[in-house]
Amino acid sequence: MKPPSRRRQFGRRTLPALLVLACSLPGNLTAQPPNPVPATIARDAYLDETARRLIVGARHARDTARPAIGSYTALVRERVGFVFPTFRRDRPWVSGERAARVRWSRGDPGEVHVLDARFRRNGLAPGRLARAFPELHAGHLAADPFGNPFVYGAGPPIGAAFGADAINVRDPLGADAERYYQFRSGDTTRLPVDGADATDAVAVTVIPRYRSIRLVAAIVWIDPVSHALVRVAYRPAKRVDREMRGRAIHGGKWDPRVWIDGGEGGGAPGDDSSAPPPGLVARLINISAYRMAAKLEIDLAAVVVDFAPWEGRHWLPRRVRWDGHMAWEIMSATAFVPPGVPFSADWVLDFEDVRAAGEGLASLPTDPRDPADPTDSPLPTDTTALADTSALAHPSTPTDRPGLLPPSIWQDSPSVWRDNSAISEELAAIGTGQGGDRSEAANPWFFFPPGMALGLMRYTPIEGYSAGGVVRRDFGWWRSALTVRIPTSGWAVPDMDFTLQHDHPKRRTQFSVYRQLRAGALGIGGLEGWTGYFVRVADSVNFHWTHGASLRFTPGNGKRTRLSLSVFAERDGDIETDAVRDRVGGAVEWKPWWGAFGDGTAGGGGSVIVRGSAGDDPHVKALVEGAVVVPLVGGLSLGVQGGMAGVWGDPAPQDLWDVGVSGNWIRGHSGTVETSRTWMGRVDLQRSVRFLHLSVFGDWASAEGADYCAVGTGLVFMDGLLRFDVAKGLDCGREGPSRTGWRVHPRGFTFF
Repeated sequence: MKPPSRRRQFGRRTLPALLVLACSLPGNLTAQPPNPVPATIARDAYLDETARRLIVGARHARDTARPAIGSYTALVRERVGFVFPTFRRDRPWVSGERAARVRWSRGDPGEVHVLDARFRRNGLAPGRLARAFPELHAGHLAADPFGNPFVYGAGPPIGAAFGADAINVRDPLGADAERYYQFRSGDTTRLPVDGADATDAVAVTVIPRYRSIRLVAAIVWIDPVSHALVRVAYRPAKRVDREMRGRAIHGGKWDPRVWIDGGEGGGAPGDDSSAPPPGLVARLINISAYRMAAKLEIDLAAVVVDFAPWEGRHWLPRRVRWDGHMAWEIMSATAFVPPGVPFSADWVLDFEDVRAAGEGLASLPTDPRDPADPTDSPLPTDTTALADTSALAHPSTPTDRPGLLPPSIWQDSPSVWRDNSAISEELAAIGTGQGGDRSEAANPWFFFPPGMALGLMRYTPIEGYSAGGVVRRDFGWWRSALTVRIPTSGWAVPDMDFTLQHDHPKRRTQFSVYRQLRAGALGIGGLEGWTGYFVRVADSVNFHWTHGASLRFTPGNGKRTRLSLSVFAERDGDIETDAVRDRVGGAVEWKPWWGAFGDGTAGGGGSVIVRGSAGDDPHVKALVEGAVVVPLVGGLSLGVQGGMAGVWGDPAPQDLWDVGVSGNWIRGHSGTVETSRTWMGRVDLQRSVRFLHLSVFGDWASAEGADYCAVGTGLVFMDGLLRFDVAKGLDCGREGPSRTGWRVHPRGFTFF
């Protein structure tokens, strides 16, 4: 599928807007023109004769069939969706469905008539994007039926989402494919085909010779008789990470952009080359923005394209589905595993009229909104020219034509062809081949110098201000990271962590060795329970150094029920007393959430964390909490949370729970309370106001025989993904000095 030649200027859009644009632009990848292939490379490309015969035959069949179709009309149903799962609750972000009638003809501009559209945004997406969604870049729906199947569907997350003009994907069926791929035949599989009997197809594994976002790891199923493609499944040969670029200032003006460098280098697509170069301050700000963007990774787990014969003649694409995730890359022994943002999209194409070259254009109803009602006014037909959506006035409203729009991608039950989990595992296991031209292979090393990785800057009374740096090495499905924090408070051995990580579609395995500064907090080790990156003495009196090694198993990105397991061997050193404790143990975390997606739906879940250790000061430390969210009338919802945390055995001081200023279990109080037992309850009433909620709440906690209470109000974004609370602590009849007062609590990843 050949994309438009002009560059699309996305302007100053927020990340949610970019994500929705990602769903609207499949086909932004392009295939490279063929280059002569040396005979030695061509012979090396095919690992068996069956693979050679099938790939060469499929290439010839496609090139022969390409000029046979002059035009077609089709009804295309499109749906996209992003979900932001967190540690405690999954939240739908944005989703949209669209139905359009298209006409494509060879050599002429395509026509796209949007029949109906529906757009939902529970997150921070701008309102004008929802209004523009019906026509937003709908021109891509009129696609060449014999275009590169390794482009269709891969374009949105890798190219268009971040403003890349085009990323040159090497076509495994192209004339020069042997230069970049090796091929191995597999088993014969009987695949279901829409509108026809099941077909026997032979699988051919496409092995990229090196790791690059320009190559794909793929499996193609080819009919051995007609050499037609029956199914194609692929993923990029590497995740997008070091290719991310970012900036905040351009041409002396505030112009934040995030994009992907497809290999051509230079600035963001669409930039004015005559703009003056940035000054020193602007360069420093842009470097910081780039370092933040470079930690973002985009990974397509699988793209599946299904084909079917039209009237027994042409094998045309009928369904396309892709699944992937976006995430911040954080590799550490005990730090939280950042939840990915799973995204999915699929297209269903119902061909209505297909004509050969020279037979004229395929027929298209004159009124695209409803062919049976000529009084409706059509939507604009030349949607490919829409670069600025701010002027569009067509609102996105629920459909009034039952059955025209597909159901939300999050509400539809998966079927055989939509379930890509098994294919994802097969694609992940392909790896890389040998030989060929590796000049475009990605550099496996990446370095964040101290001070440039903003997420690794913090203040503690032990280190003072510290700036962390990271050295990463990518081995493919294995990767390593060495993190070092440089303290400013005196000379000391810094906080260090070396982690080796293996990625799998269903699970992630980490092995780490470390020297970490820790404190007793409402979490299990590490920095999870600390309030941001500024930690005062009052926030914890149990700072200690921990040396050790751990093995950690966590779920793959986007899993709804998060179950993780870790085992460790550690030595704790108390900073004040120099006491040393040797321990071995393990921890289990289970954080389920049940309930449907969308506004006005009930849900519930919780967290169960258990950590035990043997050796010095043996103990078991556990936390159990649960929450329910119930929709009420008039946009109101009620959240109720309760929990208990305790320590049993012979705990050291740093093994006790710290309850206080972090706001995790009680807000509105200064200082912390160390305790071996604590209980809590929380009630939260919220009112939806556009893209945020207004909250009023009450907290209660009991620790060391005393009660702690608080009331307050807050602003809640994305159902608790981020919230800002102002709380007033109450005495609750407690004796002794009061630590109540007004406090501001910025918090994230909450239940509600």
